[in-house]
Amino acid sequence: DVKSILDRDIASGKLLEIQIAEGGKTKYLLPADELDMLKSMPITESNDVHVLTLYDPLVQHHRVELRRRFGDAWYFPIMQGARLIGMMEMWEMSGCMDIRQLILDDVSVLPDVLSVIDRFSVFYKKNLMDVIRFKNAMGKDVPEFDDDIMDIFISNGRSEEHTSELQSH
Repeated sequence: DVKSILDRDIASGKLLEIQIAEGGKTKYLLPADELDMLKSMPITESNDVHVLTLYDPLVQHHRVELRRRFGDAWYFPIMQGARLIGMMEMWEMSGCMDIRQLILDDVSVLPDVLSVIDRFSVFYKKNLMDVIRFKNAMGKDVPEFDDDIMDIFISNGRSEEHTSELQSH
C-alpha cells in the first residue's frame, strides 16, 4: 500500500519530511535529491496582508483558531504573512460588497487591509459591484467610530455617504 512505500522511502532517505517555517504543523514530502535546490532558494519573509477564503490551503491549519475567535460562520480570514490577524464578514448585496464586520488584532494594519480589500474587490467590480460598503469595524458601527479610525477610512478613499455606513467607489 502507499503508506508502506512512503515509509520505506523515508527510511531509506529517498524522501525527506519537511515543515515550512511558520506554515503550521503540516509536513511535506520532498525528494532528497531536490533538497540542495530548495536550500539554494533565497529566503524571503512576507509580512504582506492578504484576504483569503476559508478554502485557501494557507487557512486550513488555522481552522481551530478561526472557529474559536470568530465562530463557525462564513467570513474571510485576514492574514499577515502566515499569521492570522483578523477577519472580514462580507456579502454580495444589492450590487455592492457589503462588509458587515471587520475585526483586526491591531488597528495599525487597517490602512494595509483597506488597500488589500480594494485589490480583493477587482473580481466583484467586474461583476458590476463597484461599491464597497462598511457597516462595522473593530467592534463598532460606523457612527460610533473613534475619530482616529474614521480618519484612517477617509484618508484611504472611503466616504461617509450615510450616517450608518462608509463607502468607496
